[in-house]
Amino acid sequence: MRNQPNKTALLFTAPWCKGCDIVDKILFKEYTDNHDKFNYKKIRCDEDNETPIHYGVQTLPTVLLLNGKTPHGIICGNRAEIEYHIAIKHWILEDE
Repeated sequence: MRNQPNKTALLFTAPWCKGCDIVDKILFKEYTDNHDKFNYKKIRCDEDNETPIHYGVQTLPTVLLLNGKTPHGIICGNRAEIEYHIAIKHWILEDE
């Protein structure tokens, strides 16, 4: 049985957030290419308001990179695809 990755990328989103849809597509592609390195979850802020408050999320979209339950990095707002790619590559390669 394969071990689950200890890293998780959380996308904080809402249905009305068009920028969130763009970031979701970028992150899903990164996840598809690296599914054995990290988990990917979306947190809908209109359905779960406790998790964004816990992590201090103040804007959408926000991407939180976690090592276990510990925040490693955060990307707030819409960014170029390459910025997400570089942040995720550095994050997943740091333990190798």
